[in-house]
Amino acid sequence: MADTKDQEYIVLISSSTFREKWAYDLLETVEKAFNEENSVKVYSETLTTWHFNNQQEIDQKVDYLKDKYSVPPQAVIFVGDPGWYVCKPLFDTIWKGVPTIICHSMPHTSADINKYYKGEYIPEDQIIATPEMLERYNVTAINIPVCIKETIELMEEITPEMKKVVLLSDDRFICSLIRKKTEEIHQQYFSDLDMEFITYPQTNTETMLHKISESGREFTVHG
Repeated sequence: MADTKDQEYIVLISSSTFREKWAYDLLETVEKAFNEENSVKVYSETLTTWHFNNQQEIDQKVDYLKDKYSVPPQAVIFVGDPGWYVCKPLFDTIWKGVPTIICHSMPHTSADINKYYKGEYIPEDQIIATPEMLERYNVTAINIPVCIKETIELMEEITPEMKKVVLLSDDRFICSLIRKKTEEIHQQYFSDLDMEFITYPQTNTETMLHKISESGREFTVHG
């Protein structure tokens, strides 16, 4: 349990994992900055949001955070907006008004939090702009875009013989948005290239690895 009584602290919450270099680097930078001042403690939490199967599991995670950080932090930083939607009940109650930064890659999200985690198809009329969800909270949203067009252009430059691009992804909501955006960019800018989507769990790991092992340099994978 975090000893937050009579202590100033901030919490950095990652929606994926701190094993990803950029997320770990962010945590390390924040920790270093505040440790040098020796005034504010930095705590970190990982929310592997794709492991949530139902609302009950989400509620259990919220209760865990509520008990651990019952004294409101000075600030909260989210790496990825899924963590925000899990923790939003805290900002309606004991963390109300706490300054928050959300680093996210897509400007839209699902209006139904349960569908978000179940990987269900979400119609456009059930997708809302992230700012609309945040306007009544003390939140600053930092958009970290997914550079799809620029990535494919770089791939073409590095591998001129490239004939096909394969996008590896899973069934998370954010991946469905990336697949849709990739298809739009493919049709608009790269129609001369073949495009294939390999999505887990519709395609299992063994089949995916087999497809990759059979490919040559004209077949480039991005995920």
